[in-house]
Amino acid sequence: EIEPNLSSAIASVRDLADLVVVQLHSGIEYESDPGTLTGFTEEPPFDAVGVIPGGPEIRFRTRPSYTDRQLRWRAVEAGANLVICHHPHVLQGFEVYNDVLIAHSLGNFVFDQSFAETFSSVILYSELDKIGFRSFTFRPAFIDDMIPGLATGRLGREILDRMADYSRELDTVVGVDPDAMEAVLE
Repeated sequence: EIEPNLSSAIASVRDLADLVVVQLHSGIEYESDPGTLTGFTEEPPFDAVGVIPGGPEIRFRTRPSYTDRQLRWRAVEAGANLVICHHPHVLQGFEVYNDVLIAHSLGNFVFDQSFAETFSSVILYSELDKIGFRSFTFRPAFIDDMIPGLATGRLGREILDRMADYSRELDTVVGVDPDAMEAVLE
């Protein structure tokens, strides 16, 4: 049972830490639909192919499934102050749930894959204190010949804009500053 284990893990550290960051190895590689978890209901199907107007066609799902989202919401409800997920290896949006940031997938960053969609990533930054996380920004990254580096120019702007689009689908606003080559979660 995933949820009881998740809830008990968060509860076990809640009194030991000022802030609890939950990192979940969740989602299916290149896909966002892990199947249905018991007791969850599915939202209407989402188009499996991400399309950015005027941009490249993405062959893998770019939005987490409803069941993925629900599991991550449970982590927030159990007391997580930040949820960061990995495993899809492709970018997925940010979501704010009950004033807590969920990073559904920051991309690939370092992995020896040859799918073009796995080359884009983002690096998440935060300001925080004992009360909580104060702000979040992110910068685009790109894997070139298996070496990650900051993305700049048109490529960097496209990655930032893509994350803003993906996050908008999750009702989260991202402000892109192309001159600073970063974006702010608003």
